[in-house]
Amino acid sequence: MTKGKSPYNVNPYLFFAFGKPFPVFNGLFFRGHHFLKEFGVNVKQNNDFDEAGLESTLQDIVRRIRSEVDPQELNKVRHIFKKNVPLFMRSYVAAYLLRYNSSKPPRRRPNASSTLFISIGKNRRVFPRDLVQMLITAGNLQKHEIGDIKILDNYSFVEVEEGKSAGVITLLDGTNFRGRRITVNFAKKRDDKLEDEESAKVSTGDDNWDNEDSQEPESQK
Repeated sequence: MTKGKSPYNVNPYLFFAFGKPFPVFNGLFFRGHHFLKEFGVNVKQNNDFDEAGLESTLQDIVRRIRSEVDPQELNKVRHIFKKNVPLFMRSYVAAYLLRYNSSKPPRRRPNASSTLFISIGKNRRVFPRDLVQMLITAGNLQKHEIGDIKILDNYSFVEVEEGKSAGVITLLDGTNFRGRRITVNFAKKRDDKLEDEESAKVSTGDDNWDNEDSQEPESQK
């Protein structure tokens, strides 16, 4: 090997990240631990993470994005992300954040929970934070007593601590929320069927999400 020459046939440095250049190998970015080593991350040779757990987490994130998250909020973050991360590094940065910067614990489900039906959903521009606020202020709940929230087009499902569910129904059923009288009750099996039908519609209806990531890269400013 020629002295001073990289064993990887490295092309000229094309991008800079975290204050240092990132090399390209045969036109593609280094993969796996080669990428992480560039940024000083000490990676073990063996598989030291739960692959099945990561897959489950990613599937849950996709589900939550499609059914729960406010697209406008994420678009603000996406704009900053796209402005600062080159196109061909975005999947690596996302993987890095998931693998090494996932310090926030997942939302803890109540030990024993009941699922409530609330007759308001996406069509009224309702998002999880709105329901959490309503359940805390008007439903007399603490945040840790609220579990998973699923918002569909016309109604929502919320997990609450089992011992609190009847009280929440008493306090909220028939009240007005954003000028509309709402129904709050225990979720029934027939609602689950409707949920499945509407979930299928949600999983394929990504009208609220733009396709900028599949378009030509923006000019880096």
